[in-house]
Amino acid sequence: MKRPSFQFYPADWRNNAKLRRCSEAARGAWMDILCCLHDSEEYGVLRWPLADIARSAGVSIRLAKELVDKDVLKGDDKTPAPFVYTPRHANRDGDPVTLVFVENDKPCWYSSRLVRDEWVRLRRGQSTRFGDDNQPQKGPPKAQPKAAPIPPFGDGSGYGPTSSSSSTSTIKKELSTSLSLNNALELRVPPPPIKQPKPERERVLGEDAELSHWQQLMKKVNGLKPAWGKPAHWNASEMHLLYGGSGAQMLEMTEEDWTMLTGYFRAPMIPEQKEFWLPRTRIKFVETFPQVLESADRWSKKNQPKSAETDDIYH
Repeated sequence: MKRPSFQFYPADWRNNAKLRRCSEAARGAWMDILCCLHDSEEYGVLRWPLADIARSAGVSIRLAKELVDKDVLKGDDKTPAPFVYTPRHANRDGDPVTLVFVENDKPCWYSSRLVRDEWVRLRRGQSTRFGDDNQPQKGPPKAQPKAAPIPPFGDGSGYGPTSSSSSTSTIKKELSTSLSLNNALELRVPPPPIKQPKPERERVLGEDAELSHWQQLMKKVNGLKPAWGKPAHWNASEMHLLYGGSGAQMLEMTEEDWTMLTGYFRAPMIPEQKEFWLPRTRIKFVETFPQVLESADRWSKKNQPKSAETDDIYH
């Protein structure tokens, strides 16, 4: 069943540096092309020539080529490159996965964000399907309540006075036997188990293995400036901007990118150079992260040799 809609993140749309470089007309054309990619049988991928995609989306070929030049729409009409995605979790890279396969001399165009989100959605959906290896656990069958024993009333020999006296004697005998058994057996309730103190959780210093990827990300941001770590706790506005905006871009950064960003914040001459943007507060850093990263990249290229240039973090 084809889905009638796809998720749209306004903060990612506004903060994506590559999309911000495009003209207003090209950004509008990209929305029409995204709708065509969403309707494709191979989700997020169209194996048509670029001219056919522009015609199907109702945009000009000039705007479509502008999106290709700015690396927003990925692919090629003759020699497309496969899309290889490296998942990242807990500050560690996983095994690379090829999400888009290509054929030589055949066109292939795709949106890396749509393809990646679809792969993540399918991966998470596998753990919620009730297949042969993922069946809900069934509890043991409930035990049927035992019927109360019916004591024998009388010996069944007749309905006269003899039967009544016999029934009375039988009941007295049963009661005396029950009392003697209760006195002979000592019913003791077992003492409650002694609660053992839980061992203190070990902490892996240096690797932050017990922290979530969001906690690790906030710790890295706090380490950029000493004042941001006091207090280290983030308020609601800062966390809202992180989760709904630039946090996804920060999670894709490598250790070399964080090293470059740390050096940029600790450079003594940055506040006096107006060509570079350096926020003073943590909330301003999260809000304007694309501009900060762009300034840090220009600063790194200006103050380091060409061999130390960093790769583009946007995929």
